[in-house]
Amino acid sequence: MASFSRPCIAPSFTSLHRLSYTRLTRSLSLQSRFCSNAKASKPLDILFYGSDQFSCASLRALADEQAANPALVRSINVVVRPGKPFGRGMKRTREVPLKTLAQELLKKKKKKTNAKPPTAYNLIVAVSFGLLIPSRLICAAEYGGLNLHPSMLPDFRGAAPLHHTLLQGRKHIGISLQTLHETSFDRGTILAQTPFPGLPVPENCTLAELYDIVTAPAAAMLVDGLRAGVHVSPHRHVGWTPPADYTVREARRLGKTDGCVDWARWTAEQVERRVRVLGTVWTVLRNDKAQKLRVQLTQVENVEEDVVVPIEGKRVVIVGEGGAENSVVVRGGTIDGGIVLEMSAGGLLKVQKVKVEGKTEGVAANSLVPFQLKMP
Repeated sequence: MASFSRPCIAPSFTSLHRLSYTRLTRSLSLQSRFCSNAKASKPLDILFYGSDQFSCASLRALADEQAANPALVRSINVVVRPGKPFGRGMKRTREVPLKTLAQELLKKKKKKTNAKPPTAYNLIVAVSFGLLIPSRLICAAEYGGLNLHPSMLPDFRGAAPLHHTLLQGRKHIGISLQTLHETSFDRGTILAQTPFPGLPVPENCTLAELYDIVTAPAAAMLVDGLRAGVHVSPHRHVGWTPPADYTVREARRLGKTDGCVDWARWTAEQVERRVRVLGTVWTVLRNDKAQKLRVQLTQVENVEEDVVVPIEGKRVVIVGEGGAENSVVVRGGTIDGGIVLEMSAGGLLKVQKVKVEGKTEGVAANSLVPFQLKMP
């Protein structure tokens, strides 16, 4: 039995040779833009790199195609990143979802065949792997490498395109199938892409909902592209060209500071959007005992004036970088225990639930009592 390899080390991989399982339901609403003249390809021995649920759907789609069309997909070997330690003493390991799926598919394979999988590969497929695939591995593959990226490339190149799509309030999202660049992320030739402007993003969409929107169409785009032979050179670029007045943005990986509330610049709507995407945002407040404590805002809403029960003469004191302090006016409360703050950049922010440093999550009307100070 082959084992999982650590990324960037060539050796043994978990083999998924001649798999059999329930077929992936395909999205029929997506008509990808790609060259329709199919090119002849040798049977593909795929080396698949991935991690999350987005990549799991692509692996399932490839295994589905392998079962139905072994003349196109002959074998699949999987590479995952090492699991991360967690829990008390960091003694437990949290594996990526793709490893669990690969093991599940491998067990089903063993019930069907004892065929020895090939050790070579002629195509690399990377989906949400998060690390650059070494150029020596890409160059060693006859057909190079392919990558699925959930954006309308060149827009939102980077590690977090879905997050940035929501944070910037975009109304559409695209999917791109590109070649793997040997030295950079998201700089390959675009071989297939959703027609501009892409798939609609519903109002107040969450990150989980956006993943659901792009996952199945992306997996279908990958398989349709292989059927069309887009991996066979010469490669034809079919991506859109942003107009001169369109701002192409990067989708850098988000960090802890991205969840720190910018009280001077963010509107109430932007704070609500950040919580939808990140799960929580945070700030540092000073209480009535002059303690400066970190407070997470876990449930917020951009509200109108008519829901506010007025409170006069109250404020919360925000402690910024370097200890600088600024005040935010408390406009009132709500009948369900929320506290309404007046955002200087616009809008009324209802804070429903918070988690104060050292305490459990609670309703804002109770948890923020020590932080509601008198106006000077």
